[in-house]
Amino acid sequence: MLSRLHSKLGTAGFIISIVALVAALGGGAYAASGGLSGKQKKEVEKIAKKVAGQPGSAGATGPAGATGPAGTAGPAGTAGPKGDTGPQGPQGAGGPQGPQGPAGPTETVLPPGKTETGNFAVYLPEETYEAYSTLSFPLRLSEAPEVHYIAQGGGLEGAGQPTAECPGSFDHPQAEPGQLCIYQKHAHHVKEEPVETGLLTADPLSGVAINWVSEPYGSEGTVYGSWAVTAAEAP
Repeated sequence: MLSRLHSKLGTAGFIISIVALVAALGGGAYAASGGLSGKQKKEVEKIAKKVAGQPGSAGATGPAGATGPAGTAGPAGTAGPKGDTGPQGPQGAGGPQGPQGPAGPTETVLPPGKTETGNFAVYLPEETYEAYSTLSFPLRLSEAPEVHYIAQGGGLEGAGQPTAECPGSFDHPQAEPGQLCIYQKHAHHVKEEPVETGLLTADPLSGVAINWVSEPYGSEGTVYGSWAVTAAEAP
């Protein structure tokens, strides 16, 4: 093939063609090096422009490669040391005041079978003939109680022992339903038999008053004790 091309172009044309081909395929380094005359350079450039083709179109995208294996997980880190407790925050503002609740029930009468208790004391100065001790019930009774006087110490008549109606004592006053039990603990220079001579029951539903008389007259007298009253059971 080369011999036929040489015979067809001649020696000079063959060389220029080879140079042009090299320039087209490998670039214009040789033409720029000064090995050719000006006319030859122009001829080579002309042939190179004819020989050099346009860039080909991009080839089709190749198939995607297979997914590689997943990497192994790294070692877990160790937990750091526990931090110090932070300072306490400021106290929050108080919340709004809640609505007022409904009024509670008000009792004025002692419920049936319930007991209320109290204490009493009286002092009679010298040259004082008589004095009163009042037993007021915090809650009124629905019916008047039966009164009992239990003298448990000093100077007044009375067995001083608990009874069926009054099973308690000065330290623990008790009364059965419908009963008022007066437990006298101390009496000095007062007349005996206060229940028969001076128990006042003007309003037995709210309390009683006992009239004490000095004995002998003109001496200094004292009395004190406790009491319990239990409302009668409902019929």
